[in-house]
Amino acid sequence: MWGHHQRRSGAACRRDDGADSVSHALKDAGDDDDIRAILFRVDSPGGSALASDLVWRATQQARKQKPVIVSMSDVAGSGGYYIAAGANRILAQPATMTGSIGVVFARPNVKNMLARLGSRRSRSAAGSLPGWTISPPLERRGREKLRAEMNHVYAVFVDRVATGGISAPSA
Repeated sequence: MWGHHQRRSGAACRRDDGADSVSHALKDAGDDDDIRAILFRVDSPGGSALASDLVWRATQQARKQKPVIVSMSDVAGSGGYYIAAGANRILAQPATMTGSIGVVFARPNVKNMLARLGSRRSRSAAGSLPGWTISPPLERRGREKLRAEMNHVYAVFVDRVATGGISAPSA
């Protein structure tokens, strides 16, 4: 299997576009009876936890049909590491930079910027956490919810890697 994904910009670009194309390629290769194994090259500094999980799930489906071998390029960090954990076998060079399990979330507070631009906002409340917008600071319940979500993503990430069998080579 050989694939290439080119980033796009603008409104038509979704965070998981690459994951969709890679997942479809893995499915196609898994379904192709002429392909005996899937060699999947990972060259990624990381990225979206959602995209990484979508590709990891596609490796799990493909593994039901044939072996999936990941070849790590120069960098297979964070999300690349996550994806590699789904393979039957992982190949890496001694200089490959990999690892880094972590979850980062950024939520800018643009309240002052919007005020300077003369923007007015109206607040609508829905659900148990009203005011989940980008302008005011999060209240305690919102911070707790965000922290719980990040902890969940982190726990899934750690589980995927731990059950994937990635380990240091023996000396």
